[in-house]
Amino acid sequence: SVIGGGLASYLKQPYYTIGLKGLSSKESGEEMERLVLSTLTKVVEEGFDQEALEAALNRVEFSLREFDTASTQRGMSFLFGAMSEWNYDRDPVKGFKFEDTLAAVKKSVKNDPMYLRNIIKRRLLDNTHRALVTSSPDSTLEEK
Repeated sequence: SVIGGGLASYLKQPYYTIGLKGLSSKESGEEMERLVLSTLTKVVEEGFDQEALEAALNRVEFSLREFDTASTQRGMSFLFGAMSEWNYDRDPVKGFKFEDTLAAVKKSVKNDPMYLRNIIKRRLLDNTHRALVTSSPDSTLEEK
């Protein structure tokens, strides 16, 4: 089952993760990697369900506007957001100004059905910088 993941853009080189649990072996991890890549390939070839895509964009917009920080205090979230930009000599306030970027993405999605598909292809499928990391519990660790 999926336990987490998503795009992390707070470092100079953003990365995307998918966290899974319940896989029985390294081969299961490799099988899941093949499944993820084949699913992404299918999306690039066939596109998204328009209703699901609109719902996802609405969810992102709502999340940005509400600035839901979950269990992190809001002030700390502002600090982390600013620092992730400032650490790389970028504008520390840029991350809080999402209106123009959101409008541009919505416009691109509306005007170009290949917009997100091309991003998936270029940034995920054609990207050779990929790692599969698996970890397994040691049932004898406590005894050691």
